[in-house]
Amino acid sequence: MITKGFSMTVADVLALMLLAGMAVWVFYNVIVMIKSRGKRIPSGRDPPPEDHFISLIIPMKDEESVAERVLQTLINLDYDRYEIVVVEDGSTDRTPEICERFARRYPGLVRYVKGNKSMGKPAALNLAMKQARGDIIGILDADSVPPKDLLRRVVEALVPGVDAVQGWTHVLNEDENLLTKLQSYEEEARFRSYQSRRKLGLFTPLTGSCQFIRRGVIESLGGWDENALAEDAEISLRLLNINARVEHSPFVETWEEVPSSIRKLFKQRVRWFRGWVELVPQALKRLLSRRDLISLDALMVLSTPAELAYLFLVVVLGAIFFIIPMPFISEAVRLAYKATSLIFLALMTLLGTLLTVLIRIPGKILWIPAIYLYWGVQSTAALLAVLQSVFRWPKKWEKTPKTGRTTLGSVPRDFTLKAIGGESRGLEAEEGPRSGPSQSIT
Repeated sequence: MITKGFSMTVADVLALMLLAGMAVWVFYNVIVMIKSRGKRIPSGRDPPPEDHFISLIIPMKDEESVAERVLQTLINLDYDRYEIVVVEDGSTDRTPEICERFARRYPGLVRYVKGNKSMGKPAALNLAMKQARGDIIGILDADSVPPKDLLRRVVEALVPGVDAVQGWTHVLNEDENLLTKLQSYEEEARFRSYQSRRKLGLFTPLTGSCQFIRRGVIESLGGWDENALAEDAEISLRLLNINARVEHSPFVETWEEVPSSIRKLFKQRVRWFRGWVELVPQALKRLLSRRDLISLDALMVLSTPAELAYLFLVVVLGAIFFIIPMPFISEAVRLAYKATSLIFLALMTLLGTLLTVLIRIPGKILWIPAIYLYWGVQSTAALLAVLQSVFRWPKKWEKTPKTGRTTLGSVPRDFTLKAIGGESRGLEAEEGPRSGPSQSIT
């Protein structure tokens, strides 16, 4: 028999806890965004106080569609003291051939490190670290297309006292289709969120590419955790534990490809989300021991996939409550879920409508259903990631395939056509400006 009045069943309590947890997360993040408004951002344009030798590590596996492009771009960077360490493992295409060709043509500038078997990105980074000579270690993905002054901007940001710099990654194939356009807006919102946290002195996570860390700091941490699915978030949490200072600079930037199909996006996000979810216990442990705001913020950031999964359940349950009475749930709780579902759906419709009005592209009416589809893909990926983590499904580090496609409107004007061309060009087309002997680390 269901009790009336203010008495609650176990199901009521669980349902309200789910709703309350989601509400707290949303409220917290809104407060962070509001509090960060008006905070000054350093210009990042002061003369560099330190001179660094930088090792750029580029992990590669089956990257023949982008390998030549990224290497051709990196050998032309406007900086004197750097090297490119390409670490490749387990490729079944022409990636090793391309890497070997560049290493032969530019000895001392391009170094080719070959793994014996496919190990995953964290293990590849550790392998490359053993060969790297720089006092600053930079990580770029194989599809990166940075501006020529990337490394000059890095040394401007790495002032004394700064242990790591995270740059901004923009979408290289933004205009390929509606899915890539949505991801470009998501990326912009994500990096703005991280910058808001930086301005408030909160948790500043690394994002896996366009990140630069002092070598001594990485070595003090023992390198990257080879069991981590999200090695960037995992090392970010360890950087926080040693009170390392991580700067988030919009002046350090690169352009990269995002998945252009739902299938690729879903697989990528499941891996990312599971990697984050598995760090939540560590973040919670830190919060309980230190009880400070930055620890709370780290927990809020890393629990984002769980909150996405919770929101999905709330919306689905709210829709179910409109159809099925569910007598074991009190009427008040059912009403709360229904209201949350309606508010969320209204906000999504408003967002899709605004995009339809503001963005002048063909087929813009598709923004409204696309917003729902995009949210559904992200939320189901988050839910699957949470379930995989809870039930300890076997881990598998899977890379996101790259196509090498670009949309010219997505990249800066000063990029050469050679750098952003969709097809690889042979080395014979252009002699590199540097050779090995000029790359001194002394």
